[in-house]
Amino acid sequence: MSLAKTVEAYVGSRPFIRAALKEGLLNQSALARRVIEDEKLRKTDFDAVLVGLRRFAESAKPAKSLEHRILGLLRGSRLRVVNRMCTFVLSNRVSLRELNKLIGSIMERDETIHLFHGSHTFTVVTQDSNHALFVKHFKPFVVLERTGLAEITIESGPEIEQIPGVMAFFYSLLAERGININETLSSYTDTILVVAEKDVQKAMEALRV
Repeated sequence: MSLAKTVEAYVGSRPFIRAALKEGLLNQSALARRVIEDEKLRKTDFDAVLVGLRRFAESAKPAKSLEHRILGLLRGSRLRVVNRMCTFVLSNRVSLRELNKLIGSIMERDETIHLFHGSHTFTVVTQDSNHALFVKHFKPFVVLERTGLAEITIESGPEIEQIPGVMAFFYSLLAERGININETLSSYTDTILVVAEKDVQKAMEALRV
């Protein structure tokens, strides 16, 4: 592998270094020495590695422009929180008829519920008040259940459809604060992130850029 490709792979596989390099927050000479050490390169490769880092930083300038577009989108978005949520992962052996029947009754009560189908399972996100109902009707089919969750909905404008990298940006904002996203859903301009209730305040602070 050429030195240029080695530098690109090194930075590309380390999102925090990539972000700091893009923002000009890293000493490039110090980073070049770190790359040489980690990749077991020769000390004489220093200048070539440094050039590679500078090129990477320069190539990131269009990404900064994109970041400004995403920030503008997020600042114009509305944030909504629903606490006391739970999730169920159900085997696809579950009766769809019974599942749809229960979901329909919950929707008639105007309560929060979401369903999405994976390759082998169904995942349900709903309010804690429905937890006992799912255990009662579908306990043999429960693969995983979580409680103590909250749902954060980011209601954006239609331009979200045209801006690449929005989801990655949302994820990075929360990851940098040690917040795990349990589930993610989207519907047109709505992006729904399910996190632990204990992390809601930190998540809201992160998203209010």
